[in-house]
Amino acid sequence: MQGSYTMELTNHCSKEEHVESAVAITLLNHQFRVISACLNCSLTMVTRADHVLVVTLYSLGTEAGSDGKCDKNRLDVYNGRKVNDSSSLSGKPGICGCKFPSTSEFRSTENSLTVRLFTPCNNITTHGELVLVVSPIRNERYNLTECPGKNRCLNGEYINKNVVCDGTRAGKVRSDESKCNHKCAGKFECRNGKCIDKNLVCDGKNDCADKSDENGCHEIKHHRLSTFIGLAGLAVIVLVIILVVLCCRFYCHGYEPAYMRLT
Repeated sequence: MQGSYTMELTNHCSKEEHVESAVAITLLNHQFRVISACLNCSLTMVTRADHVLVVTLYSLGTEAGSDGKCDKNRLDVYNGRKVNDSSSLSGKPGICGCKFPSTSEFRSTENSLTVRLFTPCNNITTHGELVLVVSPIRNERYNLTECPGKNRCLNGEYINKNVVCDGTRAGKVRSDESKCNHKCAGKFECRNGKCIDKNLVCDGKNDCADKSDENGCHEIKHHRLSTFIGLAGLAVIVLVIILVVLCCRFYCHGYEPAYMRLT
């Protein structure tokens, strides 16, 4: 709804209203200002996603108990759509009587809030009047990062920005790599940015076009050649030792009968 207007709370119980401008909420316009018993009337106000809502209490005149408690009627303002103590903006005691609470302005952190009027089921009506104004204002923190130097994941979790797009998934939903472009993941990245298979590095061919895949390869080949020659030399030495041992055993056994005859 657009434009300022007045809304009677008890005519909109359990409803949700979209607001674009200030709305004045009052009680049912009964000539004797009667508030029904056994009333649990909640009205949710919703505005645009980039706005929050501010409730300002302008008029208050409802009955309260003898000890000042709100046991005859009670007004509450909640953050968002949930009606529970954890989302209360007006506090657990509620609002009633003729004395304004210490804070008469309540601001949501979401783009919605809920106003509830509650009366006990004791078959006793109460009397009162009420005027509060709900105004949408722009949320200055909308689309801003709450944790400077960090990145916000899809679930709202904040992680260090230095681990974003590092090839390793972080956070509970691991969304820090979802929009990353790992260009040469699992491949060799040439100096000019080209990606080639790792098996093409040091194969003697200029696969990168800038020869960066062959840079330093002669040292590698020289090292491989030296290693090969060393292993070949070791194999020759082992083979010679084996031949010497075999020959020794053969000749020693061949001359044994003649030696035994001489003795």
